[in-house]
Amino acid sequence: MLRLLIFTTSFLFFPVVAWSQPGNFLNIEDLQRGIVEVQETNHLVWEVSGPEMEKPTYIYGILKRVPGAHFFLPTELNACVQACDKWLMEINPYSLELDHLYRGSTPHDSTLSTFYKKKTLRRFEQYLTDSTTILTQYQYQLRYPHALLAQQVLADYCLRRKTSYEPRDYEVYLYENIQKPFQSLEAEWSRTYSVEGLSALEQADSLMSHWEKRGELDQRFQALLDAYRAGDLDAVEWLAMDAPNLGDNLSYMKASRVENWLKALKWSLGKDCMLLAINACLLPGEYGLLHRLRKAGLTVRPVLAE
Repeated sequence: MLRLLIFTTSFLFFPVVAWSQPGNFLNIEDLQRGIVEVQETNHLVWEVSGPEMEKPTYIYGILKRVPGAHFFLPTELNACVQACDKWLMEINPYSLELDHLYRGSTPHDSTLSTFYKKKTLRRFEQYLTDSTTILTQYQYQLRYPHALLAQQVLADYCLRRKTSYEPRDYEVYLYENIQKPFQSLEAEWSRTYSVEGLSALEQADSLMSHWEKRGELDQRFQALLDAYRAGDLDAVEWLAMDAPNLGDNLSYMKASRVENWLKALKWSLGKDCMLLAINACLLPGEYGLLHRLRKAGLTVRPVLAE
């Protein structure tokens, strides 16, 4: 088992660092310099360098929430944290508005009684009472979108959350423990995109389908956790297509989110030594961040443990 990376545990809110905009910056928008083969994404931590870059940038693929027993930090991350001038995530985990996070921009006021038979609804409500957390029951009572309720129901099931057991959240842990200036991309919208454009009926059908298949989906999630520990992010992305979205494991709007990262990075890539902690699903594949950086002519290679 990989030994855990030890950070200082004192709580700290980091100052927001403004992006500098020098007169010249790397042309990472022109991503068509030639045909570049898509490579395997078989590590969690990567180094990006190039002839025009004064300093390297490090990329760390993370999940959202995982069972406590599955939480770990790769040993090679320690040197990257020590070397970086600042670090980034898509969001500040303490700045989210919970109502926006769970409701999205499209409220759905229909109740499940509109779509489920009485016997089915009673069985589902009894399951919520007996087997889910207070948060899930709160969401149900306030009629949050059923697609997002499905995610929370599955999270409770897959994380096996009890009163004496807490899952681990990578974003919160890193935010509290990396003692370097922090920058947020502020992309909360990506967390609620899954409900946009879905009718209440479609969401109710999805909730019932995922609830009935929770055992199967839990097995898929466990396989995802194993693939992540092995650094096989290609497998993680494939498994995440149907695995429970425990906050942000799915790669909704992958191309758009990667494009946001490229726009944010172009002013500082090479000028500052940065550590990017981002959704692991955004790294692999043809539309992943690593391949897009390679197409820009940069060298992308895994950081190996010493």
